[in-house]
Amino acid sequence: MSNETFKRTLLHQDDAMMQELLGDLNQFQPYLKTLKEKFNNFNFTDEPFSYSVFFWITGGGDVQQLIDKYFKQVNDSMTETGLLYDRLRNMLLEDAQQPVAEFRKAYNDLINFRPSDPKPKSIFAEPRNVVLKLDDITFDDESQTFIVSENTQKRLIENFRIYIDNQEEQDLYNTLAALRVPLLNYYAKLKQIKYPANLTQGYLPTDFLDQFFEFEPGVQKADIKPNSIKWGVSLKYRK
Repeated sequence: MSNETFKRTLLHQDDAMMQELLGDLNQFQPYLKTLKEKFNNFNFTDEPFSYSVFFWITGGGDVQQLIDKYFKQVNDSMTETGLLYDRLRNMLLEDAQQPVAEFRKAYNDLINFRPSDPKPKSIFAEPRNVVLKLDDITFDDESQTFIVSENTQKRLIENFRIYIDNQEEQDLYNTLAALRVPLLNYYAKLKQIKYPANLTQGYLPTDFLDQFFEFEPGVQKADIKPNSIKWGVSLKYRK
């Protein structure tokens, strides 16, 4: 069967890793909430904080436009109330610098923030090599919360999926799957005669088997390691 007609199949999906990734949102939350708070301090009557505002701010929009709009609003408000005394107007404009400085800081803190490096839960666990990024986050107008949308989650889950992509990989998987039952039967026989051994104690070619199977000492278990399939096929092409 050619690769053109081979049907790609999902071998493994690590939901625990995906949940860890989504947990990175908690690290962003203080910075996201501060940005929203400082934006709302501008008191724009025609533009509350929303999905479109957040998308514009974090998507490369010119933040200076927001600041110019804020100062225009302050000036217009003073004019509408008949405040024409220059000294007093300048004092109020000077006071208006504070929310601008706070917004700039909140913006810069958020843009420059990166989640801490993910660490494996144990020395045997696979490390997570993906972290949540700012452009993975959106603002939900209905719940008024920051979220990772369903569409984004569908894209991110691909980081934690392993597929069988071609016939060579399928053949290797089928071979390992066929080997699994004899391995377990062999172990069961050892247990039956009370032989002090398990699948990883030197009674099998474990240097080879450990590359492809996940053994659990004391338990009749031999699971195929999802990451081993592509590695095993790649051995054929090494020089």
